[in-house]
Amino acid sequence: MASRGAIAAKLARAISEFGGQLSSSRTGSLAQIWMPEAGEDGSIGLPYSINGVGDLLALFRCISCKYKFSTDVTKTHQMGAVGRVFTSGEPEMSGHVQRYDQHVYLRAAEAQRCRVHSTLFMPIYGSAQRGSCLAVFEVVLTDQDVNFAGMVGWIISCLQSEGLFTAEVDTSSMQQQRMGLRSLGATDYDGVSALESGVAARQALGGGAGVRLTLAADGGSERQQALAAAGAGSSLDILTAAAGTGQAGDTAGRPAAVG
Repeated sequence: MASRGAIAAKLARAISEFGGQLSSSRTGSLAQIWMPEAGEDGSIGLPYSINGVGDLLALFRCISCKYKFSTDVTKTHQMGAVGRVFTSGEPEMSGHVQRYDQHVYLRAAEAQRCRVHSTLFMPIYGSAQRGSCLAVFEVVLTDQDVNFAGMVGWIISCLQSEGLFTAEVDTSSMQQQRMGLRSLGATDYDGVSALESGVAARQALGGGAGVRLTLAADGGSERQQALAAAGAGSSLDILTAAAGTGQAGDTAGRPAAVG
C-alpha cells in the first residue's frame, strides 16, 4: 500500500485539477481532503482548494481543521459525515446545511457564519475493487442551486486521472432525470427533516462497491423505496438506496451525527 505521503501527493494533483474545473464558476467552493484514520489531525496538512468568496471559505477551512472526526462506530457523536462516509463508503450531500441543528450537522453555526449552504462528501479508494477507504473528498459550496451530478462527475474524473476511485455513481441517468444529485428536501420524514426526527441510523452498504445514488421524484414510489431502503436516513440527505439487489446491507448501523 502506498505511503500517506504518496497518497497525499496524488490527492493534491486531483484536487488541483478539480479546483481548476470550478475556477470559472460563480459559486464559491472549498474542496478538502480528510484522512481521519491515517492522522489524528484530520485535514491539517492535506490538500485543499478554494475558489471564489475566498475569505469566508478560508475561514471555514480553518474552522474545519479544528474538528477531528472519529471512525469508531461506538462514538457516533464524534464521527460526523466525514467519519461516516469513511467507514461506510456511502456518499453524502445536502443543499441546505444551515437548516440543521448543530448536534446533527456539527459545523452548522460555522456554515451560517461563513455563508456555506451546500456540501458533498465522497469516499476515496486506492483501487477499482474499492476495499478500504483511503480518505474522504469534501466539497463545500456557498450556493444552494448546485449541479451535484456534474460535481460528482468531475470528482470521478480527477481521481481516476491519479489512479484513485470513489463510489460507483450513474451520473448519466441522473442527468436524464434532470434532477442532478440533490437532496429530496428538508421535510421528508413526517413533515420533519429526517436529520432532526431522531429516527434510527440507516445501515451501511459496506465498502462502497456497487453503490448507486438513487434519486426519485416527489411523491413517487421510487422515492418511497429510497426512503425505506435508507431507513428514513440519518445522513445529510436520503441519497443512496442499495447496492445491487436494492436492499440495505447487514453491517452495523450508521451514526446519526453529521459534520
